Amino acid sequence: MVYRAGNDAAAVELQLVTSITNIALNLLFVLGLGWGVEGVALGTAIAAYVGFAYGIWRARQRMREIAPRGWRLDWGRILSRNELRQVMVLNRDIFIRTILLVGGFAWIARLGSAQGDVVLAANGILLQFLHISAYALDGFAMAAETLVGQALGARSRSQLRRAVVVSSLTAFGLAFVVALAASLASGMIVRGFTNVTEVRTVATAHVLWVSLLPIVSVWAFQFDGIFIGATEGRLMRNAMAISAGVFFPLAFVMTEVFGNHGLWASVWVWMALRAGTLAWFYPVIERRADGPVLVPAWNGTSVARD
Repeated sequence: MVYRAGNDAAAVELQLVTSITNIALNLLFVLGLGWGVEGVALGTAIAAYVGFAYGIWRARQRMREIAPRGWRLDWGRILSRNELRQVMVLNRDIFIRTILLVGGFAWIARLGSAQGDVVLAANGILLQFLHISAYALDGFAMAAETLVGQALGARSRSQLRRAVVVSSLTAFGLAFVVALAASLASGMIVRGFTNVTEVRTVATAHVLWVSLLPIVSVWAFQFDGIFIGATEGRLMRNAMAISAGVFFPLAFVMTEVFGNHGLWASVWVWMALRAGTLAWFYPVIERRADGPVLVPAWNGTSVARD
């Protein structure tokens, strides 16, 4: 089997294997065996382990294709305190960034619930517009992760810029299409989520805020992919801390003053701040592309190549 440099096909296969297994087991356990919520939980857990096993198998297959003859894992380097520390620091920074991101969505739910059950239910529907658009646009962010990582590995600023510009402009084009389609079909989509008249009315009154949001949010998603590809967890953490620090009080004030319209307007500000702060830090990544290429030697060291 032939793989592209980023091996994106394997990542898609991994997601398909996990998702299809999850769906099949949930149908079996819930509809077939009548296990209810417990069946959903068990099916999801088993699917995660199946995906893990499939990922290990594909990784071993890939390793056989790219490793030089006679190559063996360097456990001394893998278990090196410095190497492990770098991994844990990156994981820590991305974890903090994710907590702030999830906290932002929880804050949206909290401010919605303060306006009553109908608004809370309507906002739950509106959030689905954001989640669905994120799934549609994440593919370009994932592509940016791979391409940016390759460009930095090659220490090529031109390759880096090409990867960033092409993936981002393509993502924006799709975001525009998604926003247009969601806006035109918003009424039908809202009706598909609920048959409660009051909830439909409130959701419809605010739906343009979320149907057009991909035009702004795509830049936040895209920069996330760029920074993950560059393993710049610290900068991602700092950018999210800045944007969240503005969003939390701003959303509260705007909701108090303008109601639910103020809440969704603050979400626009939040997405713009996420993109803006990451754009501010982006030159750091370009400066990294100017250094010498580090070629790994099979004795666990790295040597510079001009």
